[in-house]
Amino acid sequence: MASLRIGRTFFHVVVATAVILGVLFLVPAALAAPGTQSLTTGGLEAKSPASPKSQLTVDAYAVADAITQGSEYYLEVPQAEINSIGLFRAVQNKLTFIMQQNMNGNTNLYRVVVPAGNYSLDGLLQIYGNTILDCRSGVTIYASESSGNMLRAGAKTDAVDNPGFFDGGYDDYEHIYLLGGTWYGHPKGQNPATLAEGGYDGCNIRFGHASDVHIAGVTVKDNIGAHHVEVGGVDGLYVSDCYFSGSYGAGSLEALQLDVVHRDKDGFSGYWPFDDKPTINTTVEYCQFENLMRGVGSHHFVLEEPYTNITIQNNTFKDIRDWTIEAGYFKDSVITNNALSNV
Repeated sequence: MASLRIGRTFFHVVVATAVILGVLFLVPAALAAPGTQSLTTGGLEAKSPASPKSQLTVDAYAVADAITQGSEYYLEVPQAEINSIGLFRAVQNKLTFIMQQNMNGNTNLYRVVVPAGNYSLDGLLQIYGNTILDCRSGVTIYASESSGNMLRAGAKTDAVDNPGFFDGGYDDYEHIYLLGGTWYGHPKGQNPATLAEGGYDGCNIRFGHASDVHIAGVTVKDNIGAHHVEVGGVDGLYVSDCYFSGSYGAGSLEALQLDVVHRDKDGFSGYWPFDDKPTINTTVEYCQFENLMRGVGSHHFVLEEPYTNITIQNNTFKDIRDWTIEAGYFKDSVITNNALSNV
């Protein structure tokens, strides 16, 4: 077990503190923290069902709650539709509608609300820009029988099918909010350890070529052979008040993997063009990481494309078998006030 690894060329190193079982120790960190970015909420108060500790979560919830129920921007997924065609098709219908609105030049923000319940996917959900996927009502989702891949930004073929609209960089998928819900990386009723032995794998949640991505109050459990959440080429990632647990299978297995959109045998596949855009301007705070191979960080980078302005603070790490935080090729970043136990 280990706590912190700093990869090649860690810039502007200073000292920050973390807590292990109540005892302070020193870890390297860096100078500048990223500024907070979020959509304007018009001063409306958050009305979340939870009590988030992070202002990032409060802000994200307020954006969703500012959209008036019953307006043209509120897309509730009817329980009857889920019962008829399944959760995957019922939700994807709404997400595809928003994609079509985006391509028509409509920049409205849409809130897709999933009713409480326990659901199983039979496909990979594809979310697009200007979307709030609101699962705060008590939603539990299990992966499909074929793959642990559950939710991703866009489709693998977007850049091929719609050249000029999806062209890489950081703006293919802008303003995505994932709020609440529990996401299991295996089919309901199946043992993840047994599935790992049989080659089942996948990332629960994956985003690439995106900006202003918020993951707030989300629980992600039992990833098999990959990462709970993987992001590559994202500018403005905010992960707050989330819970990550359960790693199965071999490999690097960071629960929250920060990546660069580069294609090689170990690269970030599925997000053409491979333009070497790293994840930048990221805050991870008030999250819990428990019973994992690795916590958060990056083990894959491209020279001269550092992960810049990364803040990892006020998180709890418990029972981590390998690297707790892997700061591979971070620049101008802060790692501070994280509580570590049995790492």
